[in-house]
Amino acid sequence: MIDPLGSFYRIRDQYIRYLETAFRIRNVDVSNERRVLLESVGQVATEPMFEPIAKYQSVSWDVAHIDSHSDSPLQKFDESTRTAIANVLRAGLFNDNSICPYTHQIEMLQHGLSSGLPGVVTSGTGSGKTESFLLPVIVQIAAEAKQNWAPPSNDYLKRKWWMNPDTGRPFEKYTSIPTKQRPLKANATATPFVLQRTGESDSRAAAVRCLILYPMNALVEDQLTRLRAALDSDAVAQVFNDEFGGNRVFFGRYTGETPVTGFREHPRVAAKDDSERRGTQLEKLFDYFLEVDKTQDAISRLLKASDGVETDSDTTGGNLSPSDRYMFPRSNGSEMLDRWNIQETPPDILITNISMLGGML
Repeated sequence: MIDPLGSFYRIRDQYIRYLETAFRIRNVDVSNERRVLLESVGQVATEPMFEPIAKYQSVSWDVAHIDSHSDSPLQKFDESTRTAIANVLRAGLFNDNSICPYTHQIEMLQHGLSSGLPGVVTSGTGSGKTESFLLPVIVQIAAEAKQNWAPPSNDYLKRKWWMNPDTGRPFEKYTSIPTKQRPLKANATATPFVLQRTGESDSRAAAVRCLILYPMNALVEDQLTRLRAALDSDAVAQVFNDEFGGNRVFFGRYTGETPVTGFREHPRVAAKDDSERRGTQLEKLFDYFLEVDKTQDAISRLLKASDGVETDSDTTGGNLSPSDRYMFPRSNGSEMLDRWNIQETPPDILITNISMLGGML
């Protein structure tokens, strides 16, 4: 930050101006006296405190050369695998190719690619700790994908069960789905639900390859934003199509916020006796996915409006940036959003908290 003191005073002044606007005093002298009180320490803000942070050491090469530099840990892979891995990293985790990774990030990558060398990162704010542990994880999974995973079917990730195949639009409501596809007493085993990863090759085992564990859900949510940028952007999806035959590296959040609870098919209750419960949970999941798609559609319109592109909406974009998209999930990409999919076809990267992990075990 070039002007930390100036930033502090400008932010404090914005809050004070808000108070003065909302609670305006006509008498100038009284208004000025209140201003002096609000600017005093301990009213609107305390004294500013700053922590000097030393500049972390970087390697001599940038991300653009992570697959070609002789000192890169990726040299252990063949050229085709190195290129595929580097393209994933450059499109997502490090979307600025001019960045020179920190030395400790590359050391963590070296540890992560070596057998029996666990790594621990203890460094300050802004030191790239998230990249430090995600870098070896993404590299290892991408290498496995390039070397071992056969391509999925052509309709992979295109089966949104809440969509009407006749119109290409979502059903207006859950009960609009044809009765023969819903679990009712007369047709208890029916279901419109289709697993997200249907069409995946048998050569790829659906399994947790990395467990990210946090003590609080707030940290889980922050991590999701980073993973969406690293693994679920349009640029990364294009790399998956080009380098991995359309396969995706999946991640998913499994906390109390993840819909929906209960079995998809109860192992101890007959289908006819469980049809009402299944229908209720399917309807909740249907409403959830509709909301996910509506939110992403709205964000797309706002981003287009921010760029000055005409849309069919009267909504204006405001100050949105492309990264704001990653604050919200999108369906049928690399993120797995519901418990039923996660339980039956676990994601490569599972994010959860200590309490939920205990419940799972």
